Amino acid sequence: MIDPFRYEDGITPTVKTFFSQYLLQDLLDQITLKKALAVLKWLESTGPMPKACLICGAYLTGARLANTLARTASVTVLDQFPLVKNLLDPGVAYTTSIDDLPTGGWDLIMDTTGLGGIDPLMLRRFETPPIFVAEDPCSDGSDAVILQANQCYKLIGSMASERKGVLCTGGLSTKTSGTMTLMVEIMRRSMEDATRLEGVLYSTGSWEHFERLLFKEQNYEEFRKKLQRSALIVSSLMPVNPDEVIQTHVSALSSTITDFSEFRP
Repeated sequence: MIDPFRYEDGITPTVKTFFSQYLLQDLLDQITLKKALAVLKWLESTGPMPKACLICGAYLTGARLANTLARTASVTVLDQFPLVKNLLDPGVAYTTSIDDLPTGGWDLIMDTTGLGGIDPLMLRRFETPPIFVAEDPCSDGSDAVILQANQCYKLIGSMASERKGVLCTGGLSTKTSGTMTLMVEIMRRSMEDATRLEGVLYSTGSWEHFERLLFKEQNYEEFRKKLQRSALIVSSLMPVNPDEVIQTHVSALSSTITDFSEFRP
């Protein structure tokens, strides 16, 4: 029996339109959860958990990590775009200026700013924290130009922290490990797979230039609204479960931290 809450008649009753229960927001949540769990697992396995954390970058990955760590620690986020403050839980401190931050007292500093992000020289303003983590913006499908723009390992090399790690995310052969990049790839692959199913006329997703809504139009409310749409929509003569198609690609994604504690500047 077809779940009546997941489909509607097309132009005629012969064709049905199937909607995933996975929303775009759910995809983002699944991706950032994998990243956050990888960080927590590494922190728990390498030593004491931090109590004072500074996270550079609040967009999606940084916000999820900040909100997760804030359950057990004091967390401050540095990001130049004021609207991303909306992604943070009330208990997370936020600033747009590095000059507002104390130079010492941090147990953990983590960079999630990605390609073209924070300058390694800026980090010299801070006393060396016991723990430093950088997210590698590249992934298992990065091309030579993107790899060359990666400054993650320069950041790692600039810090003399006792515990150092690089957050790596892959499994989908994407050009970068950015959360939005990964979401779009999951949607693209899901559309292709759904279209190959017998009886499927076509499939589509809720496409939008989401980052432009947030950073160019500066419309946070519209950004959040657009993310509440179904991630996959399938027109078919036969019953289709779009969520099963999506889950295949969500499951292929993995995040781990590579330990670089032996890497000294």
